[in-house]
Amino acid sequence: MEESSRNTNPEPEIPPTMPSLTGGNDSPNVPPSDAPVYAPSPVSTSEFNETDARIVAVQALREKASSSVGIMYAVMAFSILNSALISFGSPLVMAFGLATTDVISALTKDSGNYVHLLWNLIPLGFYLGLTTLAKKHWGWLIFLMLCYACDGLISLVDQRWISLAVHVYVLYLLWQGLSAAFAAQKLERMPTGYAG
Repeated sequence: MEESSRNTNPEPEIPPTMPSLTGGNDSPNVPPSDAPVYAPSPVSTSEFNETDARIVAVQALREKASSSVGIMYAVMAFSILNSALISFGSPLVMAFGLATTDVISALTKDSGNYVHLLWNLIPLGFYLGLTTLAKKHWGWLIFLMLCYACDGLISLVDQRWISLAVHVYVLYLLWQGLSAAFAAQKLERMPTGYAG
């Protein structure tokens, strides 16, 4: 009697929310058991990962180069602030700025507040253009570094040591950006599968 009360169905009942494992038409999520299974070959997976890692590394190096060039925007902002301080007769100026604008401000401060600010737009526009171009190509970054080094020579001649130290530090940051740009270019040109 007990044997007749047992379920004679060998398959357990599957709740309607669970997909069928038999590959029947009742479940669209599970492929039929006779369907071919496509798996990527190990070689293509390895090449994809290497290429993907290279793209990520090049992008990171480019971002580092671009962010190090971005320090020049801060230098230009402090240069505008220095020009305003000089025009309003402040005895103090900040060391973090272009020495060229300080010289122009000192030479033209008697001509009126706005006149020397307009004269300062010439070197500021020059450095703004160079900075924008340097973010796009490393050749302009070299030219920007040379121009900023010449600007640092003005601090050396005027014996403004703190300003000279700031110039050296900014040049160091620009050098790091240039190194990152060179590394990104080298990594882009390296053939796939290169181990050295």
